Amino acid sequence: MKNWLILIGIFSHMLYAQSNIDSLWTEYHKVVSDTQKVNILTNEILPLYTRQHSDSGLKYYKYAINNILNFFKKENNKNLKLFYAHNLLKVVKKTGDLYYDIGNNKISLNYYHTLYKLCKIIQKYYPYDFETYAYVGEYYLNRGSYYNNISKDSTLYFYNLALLYFKMLYRFDSLSNKTVDGL
Repeated sequence: MKNWLILIGIFSHMLYAQSNIDSLWTEYHKVVSDTQKVNILTNEILPLYTRQHSDSGLKYYKYAINNILNFFKKENNKNLKLFYAHNLLKVVKKTGDLYYDIGNNKISLNYYHTLYKLCKIIQKYYPYDFETYAYVGEYYLNRGSYYNNISKDSTLYFYNLALLYFKMLYRFDSLSNKTVDGL
């Protein structure tokens, strides 16, 4: 009896999750604004795939990358370009994370390399965008994790680089929170 209740609970949860995803896709296709589409995709739809269907969710992450790139290319507003760039970084990183989670480390590493290259390009145009620096720190952290079973020296090297970026972000953050009286 107990097993049946657990099975019914799991099945009803799966049905609810799928109906939630379906309704979000319907909302996504109704929305006219590109920024709203990106928000729905990156903040609502993709996290559901991450939790519920990580294997099949990969194709939607790739779909999101292509759409965000298209929105980025056609946008002229500098602030909206940065908005699309941040979302692109988020989706590329999460795609790498998903490949890492399912054990495909080589493809995961390719996404992390892409993340790093994108960060470096964005930093040329937005040198004071601290969110990009955080992604570079995460890139080094992920590289260290990748090399953990291969080479301890490489692992330490990348972890130390990540630590440098995170320390730099901490300094920036602590400086930005000080008032004139506190200096």
